[in-house]
Amino acid sequence: MWAGRSLKLTEFDFEKREWIPNSGWPIAYSELQKYYERAAAILKLPSFESFRNITLKRSLSQAERALFDNDDLKPNISLWGIKPLRFGAAYKSRLARSRNVTVYLNANVTEVRLNSEGTSVDEVKIATLSGNRIILRANVFVLACGGMENARLLLVSRGVQSHGIGNHFDLVGRYFMDHPRAVVGKIRLSPKQKLPLLLAVPLRDGIGQIGIQLSENTQRKERLLNNYLSLERQWSPQTAKGYQSFVHSMKVLMRRGYSGKRFTLSDVKLAKIPELIYLLAPRELMPHFLYRAFKAARGRFGKDVSELVIVNYCEQAPNPSSRVFLSDERDKLNMNRLILDWKVGAEETRTLASAGTAGPIFTKNQHRLCENRCK
Repeated sequence: MWAGRSLKLTEFDFEKREWIPNSGWPIAYSELQKYYERAAAILKLPSFESFRNITLKRSLSQAERALFDNDDLKPNISLWGIKPLRFGAAYKSRLARSRNVTVYLNANVTEVRLNSEGTSVDEVKIATLSGNRIILRANVFVLACGGMENARLLLVSRGVQSHGIGNHFDLVGRYFMDHPRAVVGKIRLSPKQKLPLLLAVPLRDGIGQIGIQLSENTQRKERLLNNYLSLERQWSPQTAKGYQSFVHSMKVLMRRGYSGKRFTLSDVKLAKIPELIYLLAPRELMPHFLYRAFKAARGRFGKDVSELVIVNYCEQAPNPSSRVFLSDERDKLNMNRLILDWKVGAEETRTLASAGTAGPIFTKNQHRLCENRCK
């Protein structure tokens, strides 16, 4: 379901903030920053630097400039590639041609085995659903299975360290975070206001959009978590109904291997509108060339947008009770399944609710963006 939205972390995200317990990273932002350009190329994204230095400076409308002409708000940048990257399809042929990479598909690591001193990895156990069992040895291992699966592999690997690898202090799997998101209100625009970058602009090699973020000083003063607001079009009930029907049907029709259940639409669970419709906007569903044509036509002939919804994306405060841990239930590879106990606490709720206070900030500028405060 990942539609390809990509954002950078900031230096502020790495800092210890006295109002957020357990905040602060053990590495500097510069350690991550030096990899961003390479990562963006792998993801086939437009250039962050070009968007910030050229598009953002040239394409802001008068209303957008007025919105950010104060010390409380600043724009942040989201970028999409021409289409969401599916790594297997994008890089399969390159990996197949490589002289120094061998890829084994369907080879599931089920245990990481340490040496007797517990100071290094000797080998990993591999299993397939067809029953094959393999031991793989190497000089260096890199665990890169994602946050949840990394934790599961460390926790199930108890041959030398009885609580799981690296889990001497019961921290593996703890501090689980996502980015809570809420549709928090509506804005009614003054007539003929243009918001090209706030509503996403097609680029030659992708899509760019800016969000509305509180400045670091404002976050510090209000003791808030880092968050940003994204403005999306208000959808009519008829549009929402048609959208839900379309996605609902495609979810079923695109299932493979369950032919007996493919057309039992009533059995399929789907997130409700408006939750899903603001997660997957037209820019994230249409082929890129169609989206560019759609935006051009709307800009030339379309009716001006008059109402928008506010979608708030929020970081989480580090919480050791928010965690993944092993279940007693086993999967087909005889590995313990994973239980996710995701906690969203009072600080996240307060920060998400703070969008309701954004109305005075929006409207205090000389050129008012909104007719009313956020409802």
